[in-house]
Amino acid sequence: MNFTKITDSDVNLELSAFELKSLRNILIQIQGALPETEFQTRVGASLKTFSTFLENIEGFYRTEETPTEISISLNQIILLNNLFNEACNGIRIDDFEKKIGISKEEINSALDKVNTVMNKMISILEEKRKSYIVPPSYLQGSDYNCTLEADGYRVNFVFKKLLSFKESVTLSIILSFTSSKFAEFSISTIPKGVNIGALHKFIKEFNQYIEYPVKDNTDSIISTQIFQSDIFQVQALGRFTTLDGEEYINLNFMISLAQFRGDILRPFIGIQGAITFTNIRHFVVAMEEILIKLSD
Repeated sequence: MNFTKITDSDVNLELSAFELKSLRNILIQIQGALPETEFQTRVGASLKTFSTFLENIEGFYRTEETPTEISISLNQIILLNNLFNEACNGIRIDDFEKKIGISKEEINSALDKVNTVMNKMISILEEKRKSYIVPPSYLQGSDYNCTLEADGYRVNFVFKKLLSFKESVTLSIILSFTSSKFAEFSISTIPKGVNIGALHKFIKEFNQYIEYPVKDNTDSIISTQIFQSDIFQVQALGRFTTLDGEEYINLNFMISLAQFRGDILRPFIGIQGAITFTNIRHFVVAMEEILIKLSD
Protein backbone atom coordinates (compact mmCIF):
# COMPACT_ATOMS: atom_id res chain seq x y z
CA MET A 1 0.00 0.00 0.00
CA ASN A 2 1.56 3.26 -1.19
CA PHE A 3 0.33 6.84 -1.53
CA THR A 4 1.33 9.46 -4.10
CA LYS A 5 0.18 12.91 -5.28
CA ILE A 6 -1.27 14.02 -1.96
CA THR A 7 -3.51 17.11 -2.06
CA ASP A 8 -6.12 18.53 0.31
CA SER A 9 -8.98 16.85 -1.57
CA ASP A 10 -7.63 13.51 -2.82
CA VAL A 11 -4.64 11.19 -2.98
CA ASN A 12 -3.51 8.39 -5.27
CA LEU A 13 -3.56 4.98 -3.58
CA GLU A 14 -1.58 2.06 -4.97
CA LEU A 15 -3.21 -1.15 -3.77
CA SER A 16 -2.64 -4.75 -4.76
CA ALA A 17 -5.48 -7.22 -5.23
CA PHE A 18 -4.13 -9.14 -2.21
CA GLU A 19 -4.27 -5.99 -0.04
CA LEU A 20 -7.77 -5.28 -1.28
CA LYS A 21 -8.83 -8.81 -0.28
CA SER A 22 -7.38 -8.24 3.20
CA LEU A 23 -9.31 -4.98 3.43
CA ARG A 24 -12.48 -6.84 2.55
CA ASN A 25 -11.69 -9.46 5.23
CA ILE A 26 -11.30 -6.71 7.85
CA LEU A 27 -14.70 -5.34 6.87
CA ILE A 28 -16.25 -8.81 7.25
CA GLN A 29 -14.75 -9.22 10.74
CA ILE A 30 -15.92 -5.78 11.90
CA GLN A 31 -19.36 -6.40 10.40
CA GLY A 32 -19.62 -9.63 12.39
CA ALA A 33 -18.45 -8.01 15.62
CA LEU A 34 -20.54 -4.81 15.53
CA PRO A 35 -24.25 -4.07 15.05
CA GLU A 36 -24.85 -1.98 11.92
CA THR A 37 -25.72 1.17 13.92
CA GLU A 38 -22.56 0.83 16.01
CA PHE A 39 -20.52 0.25 12.85
CA GLN A 40 -21.50 3.69 11.57
CA THR A 41 -20.67 5.35 14.90
CA ARG A 42 -17.23 3.75 15.20
CA VAL A 43 -16.13 3.70 11.55
CA GLY A 44 -17.74 6.96 10.45
CA ALA A 45 -19.94 5.62 7.65
CA SER A 46 -22.72 3.12 7.22
CA LEU A 47 -21.88 -0.48 6.33
CA LYS A 48 -23.58 0.02 2.97
CA THR A 49 -21.47 3.11 2.21
CA PHE A 50 -18.21 1.36 3.01
CA SER A 51 -19.18 -1.77 1.08
CA THR A 52 -19.96 0.40 -1.95
CA PHE A 53 -16.60 2.12 -1.56
CA LEU A 54 -14.77 -1.23 -1.66
CA GLU A 55 -16.88 -2.44 -4.58
CA ASN A 56 -15.90 0.68 -6.53
CA ILE A 57 -12.21 -0.04 -5.82
CA GLU A 58 -12.66 -3.66 -6.91
CA GLY A 59 -14.11 -2.43 -10.18
CA PHE A 60 -10.70 -1.04 -11.16
CA TYR A 61 -8.93 -4.42 -10.95
CA ARG A 62 -8.25 -6.34 -14.13
CA THR A 63 -5.33 -8.45 -12.98
CA GLU A 64 -4.17 -9.73 -9.63
CA GLU A 65 -0.48 -9.50 -10.48
CA THR A 66 -0.16 -5.72 -10.96
CA PRO A 67 -1.05 -3.18 -8.23
CA THR A 68 -3.70 -0.68 -9.28
CA GLU A 69 -3.47 3.06 -8.59
CA ILE A 70 -6.74 4.86 -7.84
CA SER A 71 -7.69 8.30 -6.55
CA ILE A 72 -9.60 8.50 -3.26
CA SER A 73 -10.93 11.46 -1.29
CA LEU A 74 -10.07 12.77 2.16
CA ASN A 75 -13.34 11.37 3.53
CA GLN A 76 -12.44 7.93 2.18
CA ILE A 77 -8.96 8.15 3.71
CA ILE A 78 -10.61 8.94 7.06
CA LEU A 79 -12.82 5.85 6.63
CA LEU A 80 -9.76 3.66 5.92
CA ASN A 81 -8.02 5.08 8.97
CA ASN A 82 -11.04 4.28 11.16
CA LEU A 83 -11.40 0.78 9.72
CA PHE A 84 -7.74 -0.12 10.29
CA ASN A 85 -7.84 1.39 13.77
CA GLU A 86 -10.91 -0.67 14.63
CA ALA A 87 -9.20 -3.86 13.42
CA CYS A 88 -6.01 -3.17 15.37
CA ASN A 89 -7.32 -1.49 18.51
CA GLY A 90 -11.07 -2.01 18.62
CA ILE A 91 -12.65 -5.39 18.06
CA ARG A 92 -10.96 -8.67 18.95
CA ILE A 93 -9.98 -10.88 16.02
CA ASP A 94 -8.76 -14.34 16.97
CA ASP A 95 -6.42 -16.06 14.49
CA PHE A 96 -5.84 -12.60 12.99
CA GLU A 97 -3.49 -13.56 10.15
CA LYS A 98 -5.61 -16.55 9.12
CA LYS A 99 -8.84 -14.52 8.96
CA ILE A 100 -7.41 -11.29 7.50
CA GLY A 101 -4.72 -12.74 5.23
CA ILE A 102 -1.85 -10.64 6.63
CA SER A 103 -0.44 -10.12 10.11
CA LYS A 104 -1.63 -7.57 12.64
CA GLU A 105 1.80 -5.92 12.45
CA GLU A 106 1.30 -5.33 8.71
CA ILE A 107 -2.14 -3.80 9.35
CA ASN A 108 -0.60 -1.58 12.03
CA SER A 109 1.98 -0.46 9.48
CA ALA A 110 -0.80 0.31 6.98
CA LEU A 111 -2.64 2.25 9.72
CA ASP A 112 0.47 4.39 10.31
CA LYS A 113 0.69 5.16 6.57
CA VAL A 114 -2.98 6.05 6.29
CA ASN A 115 -2.84 8.18 9.46
CA THR A 116 0.17 10.09 8.16
CA VAL A 117 -1.51 10.75 4.80
CA MET A 118 -4.79 11.78 6.49
CA ASN A 119 -3.01 14.29 8.73
CA LYS A 120 -1.03 15.68 5.80
CA MET A 121 -4.21 16.19 3.74
CA ILE A 122 -5.92 17.94 6.66
CA SER A 123 -2.82 20.12 7.15
CA ILE A 124 -2.83 21.13 3.47
CA LEU A 125 -6.54 21.90 3.70
CA GLU A 126 -6.02 24.02 6.81
CA GLU A 127 -3.25 26.02 5.13
CA LYS A 128 -5.46 26.62 2.11
CA ARG A 129 -8.33 27.74 4.29
CA LYS A 130 -6.10 30.12 6.24
CA SER A 131 -5.27 31.86 2.99
CA TYR A 132 -8.96 32.71 2.64
CA ILE A 133 -9.55 33.80 6.22
CA VAL A 134 -10.53 37.44 6.58
CA PRO A 135 -8.92 38.81 9.76
CA PRO A 136 -11.22 40.43 12.35
CA SER A 137 -9.25 43.66 11.90
CA TYR A 138 -10.83 43.96 8.46
CA LEU A 139 -14.06 45.13 10.10
CA GLN A 140 -12.29 47.65 12.32
CA GLY A 141 -12.49 51.19 11.04
CA SER A 142 -15.40 50.39 8.71
CA ASP A 143 -18.09 53.03 8.66
CA TYR A 144 -21.00 50.58 8.79
CA ASN A 145 -21.62 46.84 8.66
CA CYS A 146 -24.62 44.54 9.05
CA THR A 147 -24.93 40.77 9.10
CA LEU A 148 -27.29 38.20 7.62
CA GLU A 149 -27.21 35.19 9.96
CA ALA A 150 -27.99 31.73 8.56
CA ASP A 151 -27.66 28.10 9.63
CA GLY A 152 -23.96 27.27 9.21
CA TYR A 153 -22.85 30.54 7.65
CA ARG A 154 -23.26 34.31 7.79
CA VAL A 155 -22.89 37.21 5.38
CA ASN A 156 -21.34 40.53 6.48
CA PHE A 157 -22.01 43.63 4.40
CA VAL A 158 -19.22 46.15 5.10
CA PHE A 159 -19.65 49.76 3.92
CA LYS A 160 -17.37 52.77 3.70
CA LYS A 161 -18.91 56.12 2.87
CA LEU A 162 -17.52 57.99 -0.13
CA LEU A 163 -17.43 61.69 0.67
CA SER A 164 -17.10 62.70 -2.97
CA PHE A 165 -20.03 60.59 -4.20
CA LYS A 166 -23.23 60.98 -2.20
CA GLU A 167 -25.16 58.33 -4.13
CA SER A 168 -22.46 55.63 -3.91
CA VAL A 169 -20.62 53.69 -1.19
CA THR A 170 -17.77 51.18 -1.10
CA LEU A 171 -19.08 47.69 -0.37
CA SER A 172 -17.29 44.50 0.62
CA ILE A 173 -19.11 41.26 1.37
CA ILE A 174 -17.60 38.65 3.69
CA LEU A 175 -19.04 35.14 3.48
CA SER A 176 -18.10 33.14 6.61
CA PHE A 177 -18.60 29.40 7.12
CA THR A 178 -18.58 27.25 10.23
CA SER A 179 -17.66 23.57 10.46
CA SER A 180 -17.76 20.92 13.16
CA LYS A 181 -14.30 19.65 12.18
CA PHE A 182 -12.40 22.73 11.10
CA ALA A 183 -12.05 26.32 12.25
CA GLU A 184 -14.34 28.93 10.78
CA PHE A 185 -13.09 30.37 7.50
CA SER A 186 -14.18 33.27 5.32
CA ILE A 187 -13.95 34.59 1.80
CA SER A 188 -14.43 38.21 0.80
CA THR A 189 -15.07 40.36 -2.25
CA ILE A 190 -12.70 43.24 -2.90
CA PRO A 191 -14.10 46.66 -1.88
CA LYS A 192 -16.06 48.09 -4.78
CA GLY A 193 -18.27 51.12 -5.37
CA VAL A 194 -22.01 50.47 -5.54
CA ASN A 195 -25.01 52.72 -6.03
CA ILE A 196 -27.13 53.20 -2.90
CA GLY A 197 -30.26 53.04 -5.02
CA ALA A 198 -29.35 49.50 -6.12
CA LEU A 199 -29.01 48.44 -2.47
CA HIS A 200 -32.40 49.99 -1.68
CA LYS A 201 -33.84 47.88 -4.51
CA PHE A 202 -32.19 44.74 -3.10
CA ILE A 203 -33.70 45.33 0.35
CA LYS A 204 -37.11 46.11 -1.15
CA GLU A 205 -37.14 42.90 -3.21
CA PHE A 206 -35.91 40.84 -0.25
CA ASN A 207 -38.61 42.25 2.03
CA GLN A 208 -41.34 41.79 -0.56
CA TYR A 209 -40.43 38.13 -1.00
CA ILE A 210 -40.79 37.22 2.67
CA GLU A 211 -43.97 39.27 3.08
CA TYR A 212 -45.60 37.89 -0.10
CA PRO A 213 -48.38 35.45 0.94
CA VAL A 214 -48.05 31.85 -0.24
CA LYS A 215 -51.12 30.96 -2.31
CA ASP A 216 -50.59 27.21 -2.52
CA ASN A 217 -47.96 24.51 -2.11
CA THR A 218 -46.36 25.19 -5.49
CA ASP A 219 -45.51 28.78 -4.48
CA SER A 220 -43.30 27.46 -1.69
CA ILE A 221 -40.89 25.70 -4.09
CA ILE A 222 -40.67 28.26 -6.93
CA SER A 223 -37.21 29.83 -7.27
CA THR A 224 -37.02 33.64 -7.40
CA GLN A 225 -34.13 35.88 -8.41
CA ILE A 226 -34.15 38.53 -5.67
CA PHE A 227 -31.08 40.51 -6.71
CA GLN A 228 -28.27 40.35 -9.26
CA SER A 229 -25.21 42.56 -9.72
CA ASP A 230 -21.54 42.18 -10.60
CA ILE A 231 -20.74 42.01 -6.84
CA PHE A 232 -23.33 39.56 -5.49
CA GLN A 233 -26.44 37.59 -6.38
CA VAL A 234 -29.29 36.40 -4.18
CA GLN A 235 -31.81 33.75 -5.22
CA ALA A 236 -34.62 32.28 -3.13
CA LEU A 237 -35.07 28.59 -3.97
CA GLY A 238 -38.27 28.19 -2.00
CA ARG A 239 -39.70 28.55 1.47
CA PHE A 240 -40.78 26.07 4.10
CA THR A 241 -42.15 25.94 7.64
CA THR A 242 -40.88 23.62 10.39
CA LEU A 243 -43.15 21.66 12.75
CA ASP A 244 -42.70 24.34 15.42
CA GLY A 245 -43.96 27.02 13.04
CA GLU A 246 -40.59 28.64 12.17
CA GLU A 247 -40.54 29.95 8.58
CA TYR A 248 -37.40 29.56 6.46
CA ILE A 249 -36.14 30.50 3.02
CA ASN A 250 -33.77 28.22 1.15
CA LEU A 251 -31.39 30.92 -0.06
CA ASN A 252 -28.63 30.83 -2.66
CA PHE A 253 -26.12 33.62 -1.93
CA MET A 254 -23.27 34.16 -4.40
CA ILE A 255 -20.36 36.63 -4.44
CA SER A 256 -17.91 37.52 -7.20
CA LEU A 257 -14.23 36.94 -6.41
CA ALA A 258 -12.48 36.87 -9.77
CA GLN A 259 -11.82 39.23 -12.65
CA PHE A 260 -13.47 38.60 -15.99
CA ARG A 261 -12.79 39.66 -19.58
CA GLY A 262 -15.17 41.42 -21.91
CA ASP A 263 -18.56 39.76 -22.21
CA ILE A 264 -17.46 36.54 -20.52
CA LEU A 265 -19.80 35.51 -17.72
CA ARG A 266 -18.42 36.67 -14.37
CA PRO A 267 -17.49 33.72 -12.07
CA PHE A 268 -19.32 33.57 -8.72
CA ILE A 269 -18.90 31.46 -5.60
CA GLY A 270 -21.32 31.04 -2.72
CA ILE A 271 -23.54 28.85 -0.60
CA GLN A 272 -27.06 27.49 -0.47
CA GLY A 273 -28.72 27.19 2.92
CA ALA A 274 -31.72 27.89 5.12
CA ILE A 275 -32.36 31.29 6.74
CA THR A 276 -35.25 32.12 9.06
CA PHE A 277 -37.70 34.86 8.14
CA THR A 278 -36.88 36.42 11.53
CA ASN A 279 -33.18 36.78 10.68
CA ILE A 280 -34.00 38.19 7.26
CA ARG A 281 -36.29 40.81 8.82
CA HIS A 282 -33.54 41.81 11.27
CA PHE A 283 -31.11 42.13 8.38
CA VAL A 284 -33.55 44.20 6.29
CA VAL A 285 -34.17 46.66 9.16
CA ALA A 286 -30.44 47.02 9.88
CA MET A 287 -29.62 47.54 6.20
CA GLU A 288 -32.39 50.13 5.77
CA GLU A 289 -31.05 52.12 8.73
CA ILE A 290 -27.52 52.04 7.30
CA LEU A 291 -28.65 53.13 3.84
CA ILE A 292 -30.53 56.10 5.32
CA LYS A 293 -27.38 57.18 7.19
CA LEU A 294 -25.23 56.70 4.08
CA SER A 295 -27.62 58.84 2.06
CA ASP A 296 -27.35 61.82 4.47
